[in-house]
Amino acid sequence: MGGFIDLKMKRFFRCNVCGDIHYGNIPPDKCPTCNAMHAYAHITKEEALFVQEVKAFEELEKKDIPEDGKEELLKTWKDFTKDSTCRLTFDEDMLNSLLDGVLTNEKNTGLRLCPCRIRNGKREQDLNLLCPCNFYAQQTWKDKDECWCGLFKKRD
Repeated sequence: MGGFIDLKMKRFFRCNVCGDIHYGNIPPDKCPTCNAMHAYAHITKEEALFVQEVKAFEELEKKDIPEDGKEELLKTWKDFTKDSTCRLTFDEDMLNSLLDGVLTNEKNTGLRLCPCRIRNGKREQDLNLLCPCNFYAQQTWKDKDECWCGLFKKRD
């Protein structure tokens, strides 16, 4: 008899490099689309639908963020950095400010957009602002060993 798969435990994950969406209990170690290693982050169903163009950009509904939203987002970031070449900032004030900013964007737009970059409302460009973004490709990562907003830092 095979193992039992708990469908209630399945979640959506997005590759921060190419935007590939995975639905399952855990994300793959290697993205099957772009071959990036450990590039998946847990995302909401709304973000998965948006990335896949199932819902029109304008139809994303504003929503209330659950009380545990901050803890859940922090866990997402910690899981994302667990086996990665990056780590979270040690600056607690900055970390809390960025958590609040991303959750405010989620409440206002339905998406976990980076609070440090300006959204222009064009779907293709706004997809680049989903946190975590593909910061490895940014000049800031190459020059300063950190992502655009300083949330993710290169491991020592």
